[in-house]
Amino acid sequence: MNFLSGFRGRGDLMNSRTHGSEDALGSLACARCCSSDSAKVLVGGLGMGFTLAAALGSLREAARVVVAELVPGVEKWNRDVLGRCSR
Repeated sequence: MNFLSGFRGRGDLMNSRTHGSEDALGSLACARCCSSDSAKVLVGGLGMGFTLAAALGSLREAARVVVAELVPGVEKWNRDVLGRCSR
């Protein structure tokens, strides 16, 4: 299933098929601290969760990751709509 999010007539804002830059951002940003058990990472914006997933995949289990999302609807959408699709 593919999800698109954007603005009418202005193109895609997010796309669930194309997320290479989000994956790279999460993994490259965590590359230097991935071996540390005390790593702390802040992800600015949840979006579709690709940057968060890449960061979590790059870090040790003991690392701490915080997501700062300003729009409550984005979190709800991830938990509800996207969450149901990933089960």
